[in-house]
Amino acid sequence: MSQSSWIGKSLADRYKIEDLLGQGGMSAVYRATDSNLRRVVAVKMIHPHLSSDPDFVRRFEEEATAVAQLRHPNIIQVYDYNHAADTYYMVLEFVPGETLQNQLKRINDADRRMPLPDVVNTAVNICDAIEYANGRGLIHRDIKPANIMLSVHGQAILMDFGIAKIIGGQHHTATGAVIGTALYMSPEQIKGQNLDQRSDIYSLGVTLFEMVSGRPPFEADSAMTLMMMHVNDQVPDLHKLNPDLPGGLVAVINKALAKNPDDRYKTAGEMASALKDVQTQLSTRPKSVIPAGEATLIEQPEPEPIDATMIEQPAAPEGPPTSSPENIAAKPGSIAVERPPGIPASPASRSSMPAALRKVGMRPVLIGGGIAGVLILACLIVSGIFVYNQFIRSRNSVPAGLVTATTQEPGAANLAESPLLTATNAPTLTPAPPTATFPPATTATVTLTSTPTVPAGPFSRINAMTIDNQGRYVVEYETFEFTEQISPTTLHVHFFFNTVAPEEAGVPGHGPWILYGGPRPFTGYLASDRKDATQMCILVANPDHSVQPNSGNCYPLPDVAPPEITGDSGAVMLLIPAGPFEMGTDASLPPRRPSHTVDLPDYYIDKFEVTNEQYAACVNDDVCDPPIELGSLTRALYFGEPLFANYPVINIQWADAKQFCEWRGARLPTEAEWEKAARGTDGRTFPWGEGINCDYANVDNCVGDTVEVGTYPLDVSPYGVFDLGGNVREFVEDWFDVYPGGDSQASEDFGTKVRVVRGGRFDKPGDEAEVTLRGRIFPDESRQNNGIRCALTP
Repeated sequence: MSQSSWIGKSLADRYKIEDLLGQGGMSAVYRATDSNLRRVVAVKMIHPHLSSDPDFVRRFEEEATAVAQLRHPNIIQVYDYNHAADTYYMVLEFVPGETLQNQLKRINDADRRMPLPDVVNTAVNICDAIEYANGRGLIHRDIKPANIMLSVHGQAILMDFGIAKIIGGQHHTATGAVIGTALYMSPEQIKGQNLDQRSDIYSLGVTLFEMVSGRPPFEADSAMTLMMMHVNDQVPDLHKLNPDLPGGLVAVINKALAKNPDDRYKTAGEMASALKDVQTQLSTRPKSVIPAGEATLIEQPEPEPIDATMIEQPAAPEGPPTSSPENIAAKPGSIAVERPPGIPASPASRSSMPAALRKVGMRPVLIGGGIAGVLILACLIVSGIFVYNQFIRSRNSVPAGLVTATTQEPGAANLAESPLLTATNAPTLTPAPPTATFPPATTATVTLTSTPTVPAGPFSRINAMTIDNQGRYVVEYETFEFTEQISPTTLHVHFFFNTVAPEEAGVPGHGPWILYGGPRPFTGYLASDRKDATQMCILVANPDHSVQPNSGNCYPLPDVAPPEITGDSGAVMLLIPAGPFEMGTDASLPPRRPSHTVDLPDYYIDKFEVTNEQYAACVNDDVCDPPIELGSLTRALYFGEPLFANYPVINIQWADAKQFCEWRGARLPTEAEWEKAARGTDGRTFPWGEGINCDYANVDNCVGDTVEVGTYPLDVSPYGVFDLGGNVREFVEDWFDVYPGGDSQASEDFGTKVRVVRGGRFDKPGDEAEVTLRGRIFPDESRQNNGIRCALTP
């Protein structure tokens, strides 16, 4: 069975396969649900062509048997090993989070460096895992960022013992065989010599070097050259790459990277002790992402396969970073846009229209918005931090039995021993000049009876909360009559969102909640973890993890852009989350080339194309001019006809589109914003994926004219945006110009002659719905197949 065909099927009548997490040369790893134990797991399956190889199957079984004996908080847990027919599989702990490789790439792409306390903590965790595994007869042999998972709580977990050496084993790789990943291999591993844990220490040293500098110590175009550099070349001077590094940390890395194993740390435990000394020195330094400075750094190779059972040649480095498209900032806050002074007079052809046609009797529809979601999370137990996830509850619920703070200023939390909490939803929209209004992220207003005194007995209180530059909530809190510590005899605290009932904030299988024993501040949750929550809560917990009622408070979460907003004009806008995506394509004509990475901040974009009714409201406010023509391709009267109120507005010029969006308190999207909203991050060809016909979108004259917005349920992008593939093309902010790194001579229209229009249209072939297609139009030109979609900066 192929990898993709497993999705949705059940393995061994127990594990329902839900998603492919990744695959390498020997196996694929899936996310699955264990129907017996009702938990999320990872299932690792041997590729079918290897199942008939008895030596390989034996190695796979050896890995499962060896790793299943390991019980360590920094090593992935093996739950089961078996086979169903010819499918050999291993069931593993599922750890929500991201690999160190992905985190480094994200931080390095932003020209930043990983916080040094996080660097050291990660390295100490992996040292502990190496020491533990070695004490039980295992050498990992493939330590690298791709095999280190960072849980959502910052704990480093060592994964993939697929090429581990079983010390004393008779049936594993013979001496002289070279196995590993060339970027991270030790000199003795490259030479095919006998290995001990000092080889893993070297690989960890390479990983540490990359964490603090943004690049591995050695890079080359071929695996063989790279391996020879590990054997012969001197390690680059870290202080030249990152002058801010403390000397103690540089010394640890340099010792780990010694060519001769005898010059390295003898054990990973010894290296961990040295790192903990550095940790102590760093304890007074602020924890922040360090700017990369002026050093010229080579980008990391592409992510490597999950299983590296052969020498892997690094992927070719990506092209030079490209500048982001023009960033057009929206006005802050809730904006009611009046007609700006000095707007040029309308063209004569419009001013000569009869007055009856210059005012159109269609008004905005006022719609209140917001979406509530349900999230099912996986169960995770990691070291001293425990997370239990179950069904997230109602959107605005405030846990009973908790003191709630109604202000975000430090020390201003209102306290009550038995508070009465009343949740009041955000007010509905009322008629007003159209604005782009952000509903507050905190959608519940809490009313409670307060007392200025802290209740007697152990108590905990959140005093302040911010979001750092890594997207983490930084929670300042204090405790009364106890100091939090995780041990069999001491009290600690539990953090959780107000979507979790407090009585469930210490129950395994419920939550999510986090058991915590310091240090302060608490940074265990990302802003993206909040989902529908409006507050973060804290309670005192007993040594058995049960919580003490009425022993803490809740605190409003800092504002985070909601996933959907609705303005007074009736336009629903969807949040497109920040992050990089691949824009353009190398497999088409020059104007679409080259494919290049663009990193965008959060922004909103219209869920639907701007309708006749919405545009008419701007005309009625004497801000926008009516369309050049009032009919459509097949209709004598289109704009102003109530039958077509919810159809896309057409026959307008680029300046009209820009004027309308500004009247709404928004703006035209950039070309990059439009393409990301249509394409997502998976490089798809059309907004819905692959393939095109008249069932997908309004294209190819299948209908012969415009249709009501949102008519085609398949014409929807990964973010839920409709009609990007058909109906009408849409204006964007940009001039039609060459992409960074492209051929500037490929089109005579490059420059500031014509504007870009994007998307498919009802009267053109379906291949024009490809998300990378760049249309062009003169600024003063209007057409019956061009419309508007607006964007907004939060």
